[in-house]
Amino acid sequence: MQYIDLGKTGLKVSRFGLGCMRFPKDENEAIQMVRYAVDHGVNYLDTAYMYRDSEDITGNALKDGYRNKVIVATKNPTWKIEKHGDFEKYLDLQLQRLGTDYIDMYLLHNMSHDNWQKVKQLDGFTFLDKMLQKGKILHKGFSFHGTLSAFQEVVDSFDWELALI
Repeated sequence: MQYIDLGKTGLKVSRFGLGCMRFPKDENEAIQMVRYAVDHGVNYLDTAYMYRDSEDITGNALKDGYRNKVIVATKNPTWKIEKHGDFEKYLDLQLQRLGTDYIDMYLLHNMSHDNWQKVKQLDGFTFLDKMLQKGKILHKGFSFHGTLSAFQEVVDSFDWELALI
């Protein structure tokens, strides 16, 4: 397996990561898939709050010492945030689902226009910095589906470590 630098994080991740959005319906098969990937050098797992049962299944797959072998990325459901405290409420739920004390790479999900306005209005930036200080997340980023000009605005607004496009 080849390993590359992940954004500005200083992390080395496998060139091939495992996207955990569409697992098989059989949880045991999904767990076997995750462990097979990790056993063969994949160390980057990407999931999100909204990916069906992905965080729960990923958390179950990472038991028995597998958590220490991987870099876990997950994404905050920004469209569900109604007040500043909701950011941490959802992060805590994600930590529970994943069965871990910290997230290696935490992203604000889908910085579309509406989600981006909400992040600015409810100060998602302070949330990320506080979670870094608390050790609940190790690195901060965002995912994006939009235009170049909107992307430039998001990138230039904060000291991000990763953009997932």
